[in-house]
Amino acid sequence: CQSNRFEAETVLNLVRLARQTVLAKPGADLASEHEFWTEKIGIVTPHRAQQSLVTRLLQSAFPEADRNLIRNAVDTVERFQGQEREIIIATYAVGDEDAIGQEEFFLMSLNRFNVTASRAKTKLICLLTQELVDHLASDKTALQQSCLLKSFVELACPSEQSLEIPWSGGTVAGNMRFH
Repeated sequence: CQSNRFEAETVLNLVRLARQTVLAKPGADLASEHEFWTEKIGIVTPHRAQQSLVTRLLQSAFPEADRNLIRNAVDTVERFQGQEREIIIATYAVGDEDAIGQEEFFLMSLNRFNVTASRAKTKLICLLTQELVDHLASDKTALQQSCLLKSFVELACPSEQSLEIPWSGGTVAGNMRFH
């Protein structure tokens, strides 16, 4: 499956927090709302199915926001190329080992991760499973290209903390790495 509801709802909650912070400032108005979706937040994913799910959740959660602004803030990595935002949230949406194996070259692409990481001006948040991080690609080129993503996780996200994250399926308790 190329979409992941848990990651999509986590994206929604992260966007809620970011939006509260930006729009809570004195003088926030419709221009601030427009600025939030066009300059402050961007969500990238390798798969259109995840793009669609995240977009639907955001449009449902923020019915007062311009639907086109939300749609343009969520896109695939390739289509986001050339744009920048203060905060980029990357949602990989794949956790099944068989699916990762079938898409290893696509998911582990050095160029794809470079584009994802370089879109963020201030903060990059990556949602990806430990299965993806631990995957050893069978293709030599995919294995070599996976080094950037794996190094990012190991070097930029050294600490691990147990968190409880609410989502529509209940509450998930698990360990997350972050910096």
